[in-house]
Amino acid sequence: MTTDAPIAPGANGSTDRTYFAASDIAVAITSPGGQVDRMERGGRSRASARRGPEFIYGQNRTADTIETAPAAKPRRRSGRRMALAGAAVVLASATVVANVALMELKADLGRQRHGLSALDEREIAAAQSVDELLQRSQAADARSGTLSAEVGGLKTAVSSQLDPVAVARQVQPSVVMINTPRGEGSGFVISSQGGTSTIVTAYHVVADVWASDARLVRVTQGPARFEGTVVRVNEQEDLALLTVPSKLPALAVATAPPAVGDPVVVAGAPFGFQGTVTSGIVSALRPLDGKSYIQFSAPTNPGNSGGPVVDRSGRVLGIVRLGGDPGMAFAIPASRVCAGLPVC
Repeated sequence: MTTDAPIAPGANGSTDRTYFAASDIAVAITSPGGQVDRMERGGRSRASARRGPEFIYGQNRTADTIETAPAAKPRRRSGRRMALAGAAVVLASATVVANVALMELKADLGRQRHGLSALDEREIAAAQSVDELLQRSQAADARSGTLSAEVGGLKTAVSSQLDPVAVARQVQPSVVMINTPRGEGSGFVISSQGGTSTIVTAYHVVADVWASDARLVRVTQGPARFEGTVVRVNEQEDLALLTVPSKLPALAVATAPPAVGDPVVVAGAPFGFQGTVTSGIVSALRPLDGKSYIQFSAPTNPGNSGGPVVDRSGRVLGIVRLGGDPGMAFAIPASRVCAGLPVC
């Protein structure tokens, strides 16, 4: 940009001025009287030479004085540089702020990742704990199953064992002693209805009474005594049935034959001693004279005939038929009793 500097009015009062660039060098040509005759261009400064503006000359070439050109105004380029510098400062500040924010964001992300990692570890630990608990529970269930099986086995073993005391307490109220003019024997209550009880015994115990048509016997159960009546006999099976006018507890009859080795209890009144109980096992299932018998080892004596042979549950397996020698007693099976009378 150029600045035009005016020349003062000449001596002749002309208002015409000659303009020149402030950056050019002006040479004043004077007359002998000292007045400026004309202005000539003496050259350009380096700055004006670069810009290349031209002088504008007026018609009046005389002037009393030459006005000095004012200083050049600040260049716009310097303003732009300052603006750019300010923008750069602002950009740098923004960059610093952005970098700080980015660093804080990275730190926050790192903390979050650390927290997530710790959470994952806790979840893994919790899952492992759950797996361990499940394994322990399964192991406990397995042990519980084993214990249950063992307990079941023990119960089976215990139930298979004979408790003579319990069996005797169960069957004795149903076992009676039978007296006839020729002797005594034993029997048991197989059923009871109303005020009458039906008793099973061996035929050979009441054979003399049955033959005399008297058919009356004396029945004793503990301290109580009753008059019994023989109502039915089966001589071939050696079975007899009689009744008493009293309601006494009946014994259940086993539905299956015993196995060899099963424990048994025999209740009766050997030699008239009622309430006698002995125990043993099934020695064999043996046929005699074309009929099946249960051979057992429980001791018997005269007076046990007709008495019950029961299992560990107090169910009747048979009635005593023959005895006397240890291990050589025989009983009529319950199945033959039920078929021979029949009363079961």
